[in-house]
Amino acid sequence: MYREQKPPERPFLPETLLALLSAIYASRLALLCLPWDGIGAEVEAAVAVSLVVGALLFLRRQKMLAAAVLACTLVALISSAAFCARTEDAAEALQATSASKLVFVVEGDSSKGTSGWRCRAAAEEDGHTVGDVWLVGSRELTAGERVRCIGRMKPLADDDYGRSSFAQGICCTVKMVRITGRDEPQGLRALVEHIRTAGKDAFLGSDTPERALEVGSVLGFKAPLQEEGLSDLFSACGVSHLVAVSGGHLAVIASALAVVLGWLRLSPKWRIALSITLTGIFVVLCGLPVSAMRAWLMACAASGAVLAGRRSHALSAVSLVGLILVWASPASAADIGFLLSVYAVCGLCLFASYLAYALTLLVPELPWLHRVPKRLMRALGKLRQNVLALLAATLAAQLVTAALTSEVFGTFSLVAPLANLVLALPFSCMIALALLAFAMLPLPWLSHLLMAGADLFAGFSLAAVRFLAHLPYASISVAATTAVPEIVVLAFLALWLAAWPELSSAWLRRSAIACAFGLACLIVSWRFFAPARLCILDVGQGDAILVQEGAAAVLIDTGPEGAVAETLEKSHVLHIDAVVLTHLHDDHTGGVKDLGSVAPVGTVYVAEGVKGSMSETLRGEIEELTGKDAEEISAGSVLHAGGFTMRMVWPKADVTGEENGDSIELVLEHPEGGGTFRALLTGDGEEDELRQFADEVGDIDVLKVGHHGSEISIDAGEARELAPELAVASAGENNKYGHPTEQCIETLEGAQARFLCTKDVGTVEIRPREEGYAVYTER
Repeated sequence: MYREQKPPERPFLPETLLALLSAIYASRLALLCLPWDGIGAEVEAAVAVSLVVGALLFLRRQKMLAAAVLACTLVALISSAAFCARTEDAAEALQATSASKLVFVVEGDSSKGTSGWRCRAAAEEDGHTVGDVWLVGSRELTAGERVRCIGRMKPLADDDYGRSSFAQGICCTVKMVRITGRDEPQGLRALVEHIRTAGKDAFLGSDTPERALEVGSVLGFKAPLQEEGLSDLFSACGVSHLVAVSGGHLAVIASALAVVLGWLRLSPKWRIALSITLTGIFVVLCGLPVSAMRAWLMACAASGAVLAGRRSHALSAVSLVGLILVWASPASAADIGFLLSVYAVCGLCLFASYLAYALTLLVPELPWLHRVPKRLMRALGKLRQNVLALLAATLAAQLVTAALTSEVFGTFSLVAPLANLVLALPFSCMIALALLAFAMLPLPWLSHLLMAGADLFAGFSLAAVRFLAHLPYASISVAATTAVPEIVVLAFLALWLAAWPELSSAWLRRSAIACAFGLACLIVSWRFFAPARLCILDVGQGDAILVQEGAAAVLIDTGPEGAVAETLEKSHVLHIDAVVLTHLHDDHTGGVKDLGSVAPVGTVYVAEGVKGSMSETLRGEIEELTGKDAEEISAGSVLHAGGFTMRMVWPKADVTGEENGDSIELVLEHPEGGGTFRALLTGDGEEDELRQFADEVGDIDVLKVGHHGSEISIDAGEARELAPELAVASAGENNKYGHPTEQCIETLEGAQARFLCTKDVGTVEIRPREEGYAVYTER
């Protein structure tokens, strides 16, 4: 029985780990800054930090470690600069070449997005690789295929996605108009894809969410997971590492294998060798994704150290392999899969044993266990130990990668510890049975029997995930676009290693209660004590505006489909009293059906006369959302949200809501200090409508620019009459309409207004103050 009450021995912290982290951050910052801004402040900061760390270590007479940190940082920066130069040269060469002259070799599975199927591919000309591209088209492509097409070369945009793509070695995007030829994979890749496809067809013969989960988790096919919406569910529960084929996923598989192999009477060396072999086969079955291959290599290095009788140097071997990978391919440092692999494997080496110790204190032995026969008692004790060890491994991987996953998925799950506890055993059993079912495909009766068993555990896992994901406040949205959260997490882990405290059950329980209380206070503050704010939300090419104070919130328009939910979650909106639909265009009403997953909604308002023009689909969505039909308002109607008042000034008569000029326009006011904050919210209204009531509105502080900043949204006379200090337009990046137009911007700036657009700065938040107002932008 596992009765240890003392913390495990503090793990050995190798010098190579510090060198690896230094190299990763130096490369990452260089890749994201050098191609766009030259030597940016971030790179200078990285060099400065490395110099300070090196100097401190030197002063403490750790000369070898100081030299390692400085040397690794320097080599990483030089390697990254050379990589950037090669990628820029390749990008110039590709953009000067027609897509029809190239052959594209698909490097990984396709994923489906809003623009079609996307995959990474190497562009070849006359048998020589020029560079890597994003290949986008209407068809799913298979890894290893050679594709010829007629298409358009599109350079990467100077935005977060473009920078991230460039850092991974992507030169440009190729939009395929027509595929002119496809050659099947050859050699080993052909064999691997044939085996994977056979497994996919066998599993998906039963078109169920359970089978989609099994195919995504065992064979690495992401499309079925996305089509069933399972990726979002697992993300909301903080267990994305279970279905993302990377270091965290491989760590779970390896931990499950260790538990299973632990029951066999084999020597430790044989168990390690079997684990490495089986996880290697698993990586092949997943289609040899680069992130999983790197994680497997690091796992091999750690296991090799153990086999050599140097268990304390397992992390040294992992760090050395990671360092070599960063030097050989600087793009690894910007690859989220590689970072998750490094962090997950290091987390296992450093913290899994301590978390197992903490869980042992939290999960006491059952009092009746000592009254059962000794053999059964030993078996149950061993089962408890193995389950806790598996859970500890999963939690270690999640803890160390928390900042990265929050940044990538935009959410931080509050139910993640519970989800890991519930899913650890059934998910591992599902993986084991699904792998066995795959191996037994030549024996259909046995394979189907094993699949049925895997379906049972997959069904339980999905039921648990769905239940947890739909709990109130299961996850909160975060907007972490910098390395600060990662640095905070690393600092916390460093302090943990330095302290390595002895714990008690009572202290753990009190800490859990304190954390729960803190989270409850945070949620209460979001729900009932929100600051007075007007938020022009970034929903792409559409409109959505949040007016909120205290416990009251009003949403004006809902943006296009699929955009508003994430934005509201980032703003921590937990309740909406009313939704105002300015008119019936899809870019203002498309998000109505998405609101149900974010917050309860009280009433939906439209302009007088609009209800008769509503589609049955929209009417049904409103009734499902609120339990009642929409209500009509007219000029002079007033809505309230805390201290805000919103008075409707347009339209003056009944409308159908089918034209831009039918948009509800509101004058928003908020008393603050000795004055009143005033704004005009215009929907898609333009200068013809504005001309009819501008003198009635008078001087304002903020103008929400009409119709996304079209050239006829406002004229110079209206801009002078309203005299806004700030004008904000809502438009999507690279929209086909050219919104906002230069004419609109020049008109407003000519009236001395500062102009902002959501496509440039993200969500714009305006907070009335005692003197004036404060403006915050997402970017």
